[in-house]
Amino acid sequence: MNNALAQTSNNEFSALITTIERVATDPSVDIEKLEKILNMQERVLTKNAEISFNRSMVLTQQNMPIVVKDGTNKQTNSNYAKLETLLKIAKPVYTDNGFCLSFGTQDSTIQDHIRVTCEVRHVEGHSKSYFYDSPIDNTGLKGTVNKTLTHGRASALSYAQRYLLTLVFNITIANHDNDGNFDSTEWIDTIKKIDNISELDELYYKAKRQGLLTHLNHDFLQRKRQLSGSPEDRSAPLGNAIYSDDDFNKKLPMWKELILSGSKTHDEIINFLSHKDINLSQKQIETIKGIK
Repeated sequence: MNNALAQTSNNEFSALITTIERVATDPSVDIEKLEKILNMQERVLTKNAEISFNRSMVLTQQNMPIVVKDGTNKQTNSNYAKLETLLKIAKPVYTDNGFCLSFGTQDSTIQDHIRVTCEVRHVEGHSKSYFYDSPIDNTGLKGTVNKTLTHGRASALSYAQRYLLTLVFNITIANHDNDGNFDSTEWIDTIKKIDNISELDELYYKAKRQGLLTHLNHDFLQRKRQLSGSPEDRSAPLGNAIYSDDDFNKKLPMWKELILSGSKTHDEIINFLSHKDINLSQKQIETIKGIK
């Protein structure tokens, strides 16, 4: 959490308490006027808390990474982002901006559903409540019971938590295609819309932190050259220079041996190089992926 934000809140609260104590001990003070002043002060504090809530929400959404779907529903043959993945990525961001979440349950107005509630609280005192009515998931697609009621409620609770967490912070969930490969369409569309290099660099390093450069490096480099003005800049890629073909060919036999022996997968080799700040060209990436 932002320490400066917390310190400001404590200072304002302490100053208010000191003022109340001083005024309350003054026999000449009109109690009715004091009550009006306190009511006005309460309204000001409430409004300031709401403003701080909204400001922190903007910062949270600006810094929220894209979450890649990493779970598969075998019944519906669809992919989703696991709750633990969402929390691992989102929680450090929203808590750093002064938010905390409290989930609970209530009786739903819809039959065979469970209402999951989410209280979004901010360090400045403002809060908002959300809820989602989730169907109790104890039957399959054909209506056959395949879970106990307890397990069905737990599944519904997990689904609702994922839905609410995504809803509250407007988290972008990236897709996988039917082969389980990362679908880069959303990222590429975003890259193409960026019109200045500083924003492109910021998005580049966000992709790097999420291990997505194996899919997007070529698109980042292409957009960088489109945005750059001078001939020198047009040839300068984001991050480090493209890995030379000579160095690549020297290492290729070793990577091939690791892949064919089953010690490493194609993506593990590519991700390892990316984390080492080695930028592969699209052709080099395709060469590694083509090892059989």
